[in-house]
Amino acid sequence: MIKTMVLQKEKIPILLSWSGGKDAACTLHRLRQGDIYEVRYLLTTFNKDHRSAMHETPEHLIEAQSEATGIPLLKIFVPENDTNGYEKELSKVLLQMRQKGIETVAFGDIHLQDLRAYREQQLAQIGFKALFPIWDIDSYTYLIDFFRSGFRSVICCVNESMLPAGFCGQQLTPALIASFPATADPCGENGEYHSFCFEGPVFRHPIPYKATGFFEKFFPSPVARRTQVRFHHLDLDRC
Repeated sequence: MIKTMVLQKEKIPILLSWSGGKDAACTLHRLRQGDIYEVRYLLTTFNKDHRSAMHETPEHLIEAQSEATGIPLLKIFVPENDTNGYEKELSKVLLQMRQKGIETVAFGDIHLQDLRAYREQQLAQIGFKALFPIWDIDSYTYLIDFFRSGFRSVICCVNESMLPAGFCGQQLTPALIASFPATADPCGENGEYHSFCFEGPVFRHPIPYKATGFFEKFFPSPVARRTQVRFHHLDLDRC
């Protein structure tokens, strides 16, 4: 009898850009369901207040997510709105990762072509590849699968020019999404909102958290000169 030896192909090691929100969690879930890639590290950008970029999730809660996934966390600290600083710090980290055999970074982007092009161009300059596991998925199909898979998230940031501030702090549910204005993308792909994912199949246990209040931040409007957009944030802490 001739025995056939089946050789298992080694998975490609990658980094995953980790915001702490639903799209990052869903991307990790998608990657783990396949047999091509292995997520070796999560990568999060923090501001001077030790909160994740845009989402404003505290560093210790991002660390808790990392621990619950079983994947080590890499951190970049950059002042807000400092694109050059971000690119410089990211390049430093990626060049270190190349020494570990990692040359691919995955992102949870879905629809924004200009953002995808920026990421691809940025990484190509240092010989890295960008991966988009949930790219171009239908928003409603994506959210149905998200909820059915057992994910739970809370809206932690609202762009008040696109979504009423009252949505901030509410748990993301099908009913809540159905109440969004018709102009809002259900996934928040245009920056309508950001989320904090605290439970789901990528975590070994739920992430305990509590809301201690709200705070606001202002950023320059991308469409109107000399105007600012107000973002309403949920102040999260350990439970």
